[in-house]
Amino acid sequence: MKRLSEYVLIAVFVALPVSADAQFSVPKLGAVLGGGSGGNLGGQLEQLQRVYVGANKEVLHANSKMAEALGLKDEAVKARATSDSLNEGATKDNLSDADKVQSDTSLAIATRLKDSPELDASAKATYAAGLRSLGGGVLKYVQMKPNIEGVRSSISKPSAGMLAAGSKVGVASYIVTSFPTNLTNLTSALNGAISFAKSRDIPVPDDATKALASN
Repeated sequence: MKRLSEYVLIAVFVALPVSADAQFSVPKLGAVLGGGSGGNLGGQLEQLQRVYVGANKEVLHANSKMAEALGLKDEAVKARATSDSLNEGATKDNLSDADKVQSDTSLAIATRLKDSPELDASAKATYAAGLRSLGGGVLKYVQMKPNIEGVRSSISKPSAGMLAAGSKVGVASYIVTSFPTNLTNLTSALNGAISFAKSRDIPVPDDATKALASN
């Protein structure tokens, strides 16, 4: 009877409409899809979301600092507010909105850096603090990479665990599909930020160097 019930659950899941992006998975879930012991898929998805949110909050904090140092007040306020509002219970829309703010503020910073602005001592200190956070955020992204790579096949098969996970699967799918582009853009932003720091004798934090070396 137990095996029959499992087949019924899987059959029901297959019959449900699934969006294209919801067919991707989350970090190394291993055997959790089997739904047996250690099969807490929902917990695994929550963990991925928690790490992703933490990395994004750090990057947004970094952008707020660097934007402030470069005189981009509106961007600094927007990045800071978004970082403060983002939490572990974020929905797919919340994450999408945060990613847009992150992308927009990173672009504004990169554009400003091309003007080779001069910074006073106070601005240099603020920029250095932002660069430290950016390095830490990118490093967290890099450390997530092995798990993200293993995710794409983790929820490619229907299972009782996926039914129980519910909306968490959609959030995880967004994270997995967004991850490659975000990492590429952040690595580019970090490269530019480090190059500017070196041109202005601003110390480059270890995390920033480690993030680039690990990518």
